[in-house]
Amino acid sequence: VIADELREDIVKGRYLPGHKLDTEEVLARRFGVNRHTVRRSVEVLKNEGLLHSRRGSGVYVHRPATPYPLGSRTRFRENLARAGVAAGAQVLRVDVVAADEEVAGMLQITPGEMVILFEAIGLADHTPLSLRESYMPAQKMGDVVDILREQGSITAAMEASGHGNYRRASTKITAGNANLLQADQLQCMKGDALLITHACNVTEAGEVIEFCRSHFVGSRVFLDVHQEA
Repeated sequence: VIADELREDIVKGRYLPGHKLDTEEVLARRFGVNRHTVRRSVEVLKNEGLLHSRRGSGVYVHRPATPYPLGSRTRFRENLARAGVAAGAQVLRVDVVAADEEVAGMLQITPGEMVILFEAIGLADHTPLSLRESYMPAQKMGDVVDILREQGSITAAMEASGHGNYRRASTKITAGNANLLQADQLQCMKGDALLITHACNVTEAGEVIEFCRSHFVGSRVFLDVHQEA
């Protein structure tokens, strides 16, 4: 009965997609039952795909996956705006570090050269969508560290450094499962499916200007790969 009423609440829009469900305590008072009974009913709706848990946050009404185009012009905020979703970023780290062999190889520079490291959580309507780790050659980017810290925007940093027309040269997609740290950062459950992209962006002249690894929560995103003419 509880599951039926909550299901009706969702179908009729009393709980909108992306909104947080009332706590077990509140629902237990509403239905006059104990919290264990509420928990079992919530699990029924989770199994139906109507609800999902966010680690350390609560239970939310499932929202349709956000479409995210991958093409020659891939911009996080623009992509979400086209989908009618408000984009945001929670900056985790901005630093200047020495490139290891993998990063140097992707950026076509010498190992040990200095690169700008940018780590952030990409937000869609305040919901964590992706975990991004970007590397940019410090010599080509100039003084953009403060811009990245304050705005959390790769696009803004590229424009400030004279590379506003950067484009996506390649994207490789694989899959994995969230570890404990990723689950905490993305507010999902440990073991949840992640879509992982490895991408290189280049300048108008074709020089690699950014190597980026992104982990998207699989249930929250629809990666739309555009074939370029």
